[in-house]
Amino acid sequence: MTCQFSTSLSPITSQPDLRLRGVLKNNEEMPFFIRLKSELGSTPDANGAFDIIVRANKA
Repeated sequence: MTCQFSTSLSPITSQPDLRLRGVLKNNEEMPFFIRLKSELGSTPDANGAFDIIVRANKA
C-alpha cells in the first residue's frame, strides 16, 4: 500500500510524510489529506481503520 500526504486538497501536493508548518496551540486542529493506494488483489482491512503516529518537538 502506498500512502501520500498533503496539506491541501486541490491540488494534492504529494509528500511521503506530513510536516506541518508552525506550532499548534493546545487542542488546535489543522486539516490534512491522505491518499491511499493499494495493489490489485491486496486484502483490505474490513473496518478501514488505520493508526496515525505523531512525533513532535516541544516548543
